[in-house]
Amino acid sequence: MRKAVVLAFLLLSVLLPISNADSDFQRPRSTSTEFSYSGDAEDVVLRGEWNWIEETPLSLNNGVWGVSLELQEGMYCYKFVVDDVWILDPLNSETTWCDGFENSLIRIDDKTKPKLSVESLSIDNNSFSASILYSGSTPDQVIATLDKGSGGISSTWNLADWSLDISANNLQDGKYRIRVSASDGEQNQAEDLLLPFWIEEQKFQWDDAVIYMIMTDRYINANTSNDPAPLSGAANGGDWLGGDIEGITSNLDNLQELGINTLWLSPLNQGPSHLEIAGDGEHQVAGYHGYWPVQPRTIDSRLGDEAQLNTLVDAAHSRGIRVMADMVLNHVHEDHPYYTDNPQWFNQGCLCGSSDCDWTERRLDCLFMPYMPDIDWRNRNASEQFISDAIWWAEQFNFDGMRLDAVKHVDDNAINNIAARISEKFEASGLRFYLKGETAMGWVDGSVADNREQYDTINRYMGEGGLDGQADFVLYHAVVDNVLTSANKGLIHLDYWTKQSQEEFTEGSIMVPYIGSHDVPRFISRADPDANGVWNQWQDLPTNTTNNTAFQRWEMAMAWLLTIPGAPLIYAGDEHAMVGGADPDNRRMFDESARDSDWVQYFAKARAELEPLRRGEYVQLTAEEDIMAFARQSEEEHVVVVLNRGGNSINLSAHQWLGNMSNYLGEIEWNGGVIEMDGVSAAIFVQTKQAPCPPLTLQVENTTGELADALPKEIDVFGIKLLATSGVMDDTLLHAAGIMAGYLDNDGDGKPDDQSVVDAMVAANAMMFIPRNENEMEQLFDIIPESFLIKVDSGEYQVQDLFEDEIRPGGKSGMGFDASLEEVLHLITHVGYVNAYPAVFSEMTGSELTNAMDLARGGHFEEDDASSCEDDEGQCAIPVQGYPQTAWYHYEDPTCDYACMATEYLYWGLTTYMGVQSERCEWISEEWEACTRYQLSVMDEGMFSLIEQSTLPRIAPDGEVCDSIVGDNHTLPEENNTTSEENNTNPEDNTTVPVDNNTGNGTSVEVESKSSGLMAESAKWVLLGLIGIVVGALVFTSRRRE
Repeated sequence: MRKAVVLAFLLLSVLLPISNADSDFQRPRSTSTEFSYSGDAEDVVLRGEWNWIEETPLSLNNGVWGVSLELQEGMYCYKFVVDDVWILDPLNSETTWCDGFENSLIRIDDKTKPKLSVESLSIDNNSFSASILYSGSTPDQVIATLDKGSGGISSTWNLADWSLDISANNLQDGKYRIRVSASDGEQNQAEDLLLPFWIEEQKFQWDDAVIYMIMTDRYINANTSNDPAPLSGAANGGDWLGGDIEGITSNLDNLQELGINTLWLSPLNQGPSHLEIAGDGEHQVAGYHGYWPVQPRTIDSRLGDEAQLNTLVDAAHSRGIRVMADMVLNHVHEDHPYYTDNPQWFNQGCLCGSSDCDWTERRLDCLFMPYMPDIDWRNRNASEQFISDAIWWAEQFNFDGMRLDAVKHVDDNAINNIAARISEKFEASGLRFYLKGETAMGWVDGSVADNREQYDTINRYMGEGGLDGQADFVLYHAVVDNVLTSANKGLIHLDYWTKQSQEEFTEGSIMVPYIGSHDVPRFISRADPDANGVWNQWQDLPTNTTNNTAFQRWEMAMAWLLTIPGAPLIYAGDEHAMVGGADPDNRRMFDESARDSDWVQYFAKARAELEPLRRGEYVQLTAEEDIMAFARQSEEEHVVVVLNRGGNSINLSAHQWLGNMSNYLGEIEWNGGVIEMDGVSAAIFVQTKQAPCPPLTLQVENTTGELADALPKEIDVFGIKLLATSGVMDDTLLHAAGIMAGYLDNDGDGKPDDQSVVDAMVAANAMMFIPRNENEMEQLFDIIPESFLIKVDSGEYQVQDLFEDEIRPGGKSGMGFDASLEEVLHLITHVGYVNAYPAVFSEMTGSELTNAMDLARGGHFEEDDASSCEDDEGQCAIPVQGYPQTAWYHYEDPTCDYACMATEYLYWGLTTYMGVQSERCEWISEEWEACTRYQLSVMDEGMFSLIEQSTLPRIAPDGEVCDSIVGDNHTLPEENNTTSEENNTNPEDNTTVPVDNNTGNGTSVEVESKSSGLMAESAKWVLLGLIGIVVGALVFTSRRRE
């Protein structure tokens, strides 16, 4: 149950007593039932249980055979007789059994009661609206209730057409459910109409699911008060261990951080209180797993109660996590009241696997164990009761899907009828209620044809009117048994059978691949060449894994699982490489100690971030015995995955359609498709994106006003000036302007993405100075009028400089980096965003930006006074004891104050998000550790969230515009014109020598050390010292990269 203080608000009902005094409108319910058949025939007759003897002919009208009948409330078998051949209704997936024959099933409700139906429904951003039609006799009242989720709803009754308009606005992210009820003047109650829906930034599809299977008793014990006393005689691992519902709730934040968005809970029904004999006929075990139910609608008190389960589901939904229940359809425990009160509901079959009782041939009536009566789904009363129970669980606890146990051991009609009733009850709003089946099959070492029976058996339960997906047993046995846990077969085999899973199952089905489950030994133990007792249950069991081969196999298997199509399943504990033998040893208490889950988190979050990994087509690229690559291709983009178990090198350059790509995880380089894995088990490559070119005309003009002599070239971008010296090439100036335009108009529509930011820059007189090099920058101060410097000093102008000799169009590598990507962005963020959104982007203590930066730096470190930032020997904003081990942003410039640190922090975060730093991981690591977008999402959630929720650009510009006018690359004659030789580099010692043009002598030498990853600087913005301007009046930040 929800907390009492919230309950009254959540259950906001709109109760509408209906007055029809001024309306003659009526919408009575039809009392007839329509039957139709489409197909070529000479004669079509309807025969039904209402009167088997009577033949009702259907009439042909516009190619469709049809007839209407008046039938009383109830359930009926029926069939069509088409040209003397009895057939099931092809348009009706529900069937049942009458007199030993399978028939189509129709349910006739009480037509004297009102009926509610959805006329229209819309979910847009944070709003919901729907129009509900009322049919029946004159309505008395209609009630709309928000019974799941937090917020309020409003409703309007339309007397003219007996419809109810429902709306809800300003909803927070999460799951909601509106319940609509109605009654007529005779107090006949309509069946409630349920309208579940989600409010979320990205609409979820079940292809997006990463499923986490939890055996509740073996997970986390958060409430010892419900722990049962030990059962005497229980075998090792066969007793209750104390995990509970509250334990799952307590770990939701960690699961969300791991990248889990769907929970599959083991059955929660009340189980027996005593031990039973295990399948080996010797050891005694308890029903801790939930698969021996003794009550239909009661939660086992050893696991929790209804209030705790509702709390868990609500808490999961608030985090965007779906929850699936596990329903046992094949059997109950012999203490179940359905068996004691209705023995005719159960088969009196043999024991599965015993003599003359094959598991497959007798799959529908054999008993798993003598104490587990097998349900007879051909018994209509039994069928309806178990379906009703499944609906109760789904409605009572607001589940999002169900896993159906032992599907092939129940009649086909059980699955079809459940699917039909679930859809009718929970999918009226268009929200998919996911039904996952367990049809245990194997794999034959041979061709696809050799495995036809395996695929077909699983397929028979899926498709229109059936299950949405199933566990992919064929793929598990084909590749987990033979490739991922062993070296029996190579990655060519892995690639081939992964592809077959995309082609052999029913179209539209969402299969569930897995590498471990509660029914098989733990993956890491199977993958360990040194492990003993992997298939043992009770003694001589696997111990902790130390063989590195096992962990390499585990890494590659997890990477494969989380990057292939389907809804991948992680069995709780496998993310930590838990060890274990066969059932029940594979169900040890949850343990995080074996290995951290970072590797799994990398790939689960990559799946969440990259749409092709969730929804894209599986495209085979290249496969060898020990290394392979495949692509996931969506409509607009593709991702490449490389798996490696020792091959190390793979060449994808022949697949030219892939284009230029960068490593999402940041360790391996694309290198034109010639990939060296360097022992890494897996890598993900994403397309290198550029912002669309803004459709702007950029013209190099002659500067006017007081800066015309010093900076005679000018380009205007949305009112922001970029000024250059006479020796700067027009192409260079245009490139810097194009970078500015690309940042401000990141969607390429010719208008600023955020006018407030541009307005703030224009109001602050933001501009860029572009001299040829640092020496020329110093010389400018002999030319710039003193009056302008005074204006800068007073804060009337905000200026950022950029040197031509560090502008390298297209450069994103360590030595050839295009500094315009950094310096232009500094001006935009420091002036535009700081002034437009100070609460978020202020560079002073307490903003969202600096709060995130304090976490990234491992604490709040600010200069005591400005004087400590005046020279290279000062402490400034650097921690006195050095940066903590937990820091991932650790800039060491002693002249960079706290605000400067914030400017740089935003630059690092945003350009990492854009993918600009992905080829510079080693070069930048001493200052900034996250070099890819994924690493940023994991390492710095504060920065990642700030970017996602802002109007900051998302794609790095390339400096191109769609309609730029390039000048003649001329230089204007100036008395002090400099013509420095640019980029005079020695490839052996990586030395850059800027040359003074008047003397021809080198004026400074900058030596780059690859080991440090940063450029040693001979001068750090001497400009600040020359004119004595503090940060904030003149931007001129001091971090430069070559």
